[in-house]
Amino acid sequence: MKKIWIFLLGVLSGVILTFVVLFIIAMIMNSKSNPKFFDEPGDVVAERAMNVFQVLDDGVALATGQRDILSVFLLYDEEGKSFYDNQEVVAPKGKCFRQVGIYKYKANNFLHKTVPVVQLMDGDGGYEEDEMANGLINNLFNNLNGSANFFEEPGDVLSNKSFKVKNVLENGIAIAVGKDELGLWYGLEVVLYNTTANFYDDQVVKLPRGKKFRQVGTYKDVIHTYPIVEAL
Repeated sequence: MKKIWIFLLGVLSGVILTFVVLFIIAMIMNSKSNPKFFDEPGDVVAERAMNVFQVLDDGVALATGQRDILSVFLLYDEEGKSFYDNQEVVAPKGKCFRQVGIYKYKANNFLHKTVPVVQLMDGDGGYEEDEMANGLINNLFNNLNGSANFFEEPGDVLSNKSFKVKNVLENGIAIAVGKDELGLWYGLEVVLYNTTANFYDDQVVKLPRGKKFRQVGTYKDVIHTYPIVEAL
């Protein structure tokens, strides 16, 4: 009789432990922070349409771009419009998607993600077809601590006209990649330096008119050493 009670207590303990573990996992997977909105609307997003893949509790929705399916956005509607799973949200004529903030959350694969908050607003998106297909780039970097070493004077000028953000680290810096000889995003990997920028995953950072990307230092983590570049 004593052995039966020991057996039942063991089974009960196992069930309780399982529920506790599942609860902790659910809390981790659902952890997120509130969107951080800009004082003024930011850049136009080069996506004419987006596909919703998850609607969050507060009514906003996570969506992917149609041109670049790895680009994730948080769709926000000022009037509280409801979204639904697998919804296609298309920018009508005279409107475009503009970035109005950033949003950080932890995805189901436990990677921290930083994505742009976008909203449909009046304006011309200037949407154009890409001359080359965008490369599909996975986030290969975790949030690793590193150290930066800045030059006393700016160094070499880079020929790159734009970079695409692969991952935003916890300290706010962005690991980015340039285009290769085929025009795909598999070229030079760099750290983008801009003390006033809020980078986000898959963001395309274009060179401002009249400026050039120049190396201003090096950034080392436990795996790689990257050039730090700044538009000067």
